[in-house]
Amino acid sequence: MLDKVNSGQSLSDIDMVYRTYDRKDRFMISRIYSVRDEKDEICGYVFANTNITERVQAETALKESEMRAKALLEILPDLMFRLNKQSVFLDYHAKKSDLYAQHIDTIIGENIHDITPPEFAALVETKIQHTLDSGEMQTFEYQLPIPGRGVIYYEARMVKSGADEVIAIVRDVTERKQTEEQLQILSVATEQSPISVVITNINGNIE
Repeated sequence: MLDKVNSGQSLSDIDMVYRTYDRKDRFMISRIYSVRDEKDEICGYVFANTNITERVQAETALKESEMRAKALLEILPDLMFRLNKQSVFLDYHAKKSDLYAQHIDTIIGENIHDITPPEFAALVETKIQHTLDSGEMQTFEYQLPIPGRGVIYYEARMVKSGADEVIAIVRDVTERKQTEEQLQILSVATEQSPISVVITNINGNIE
């Protein structure tokens, strides 16, 4: 290491960790220079240190936060999409089988108008604008024909995540919708039936 310094070069970007008397680590980047006397002979070295402890701690905290967020997304059934105000996908968390656009490797960088039905794209664009303008969460439902799965019903919650971007958390509510439709059909049939209908629980008690 000192050979380079002795040849006149400065040695920079050496990561070092110091432990102080209070047992707290300090992160430094050091630069080493050689000092020469009037005969141009090396008589010592100068160490210039820059304290980067706060930067390292911030980077570590960010990485830990990202790991926690990633782990949370992995265990949740919800889908996540991050879009800018131009309706371009910036990031997402979803399996390919959950996407309408399964013919491309990734939707990052794609405009929603280019890869989804026009009516749906227009709906999302409107919700993005309302979210950015109001700063309030937008909740809405929609349906999409997903390749290999048929028509899927979704509930979306969209929030502002930056000056010009939003995050939408999307949940598959197809089962709930199908149950509601079946109950509605049963309710209509019961109302129109000339025969009295009595609904009981498994113990025979009238509900």
